[in-house]
Amino acid sequence: MLAEIWAKRTTLPVLVIEDEGLIEPKHVYVIPPNTTLTIEGTRFKLAPRPPGQHHPVDIFFKSLAETRGDTAIGIV
Repeated sequence: MLAEIWAKRTTLPVLVIEDEGLIEPKHVYVIPPNTTLTIEGTRFKLAPRPPGQHHPVDIFFKSLAETRGDTAIGIV
């Protein structure tokens, strides 16, 4: 429901991320449930959520920093 909630609050397109989906500017992206999100080049990469303790934001920001370096910006 997060994508629906955001869509009511912004004029930007709100999309649920798909594996290998192209990252586009001026879009809001929502991670699907029970997945881990990383970035490879200009595409999203989804994987099943691993068992046990899960730190999805750490995993995502690490891949963002590795892919985009000092040009990355993250807003939480």
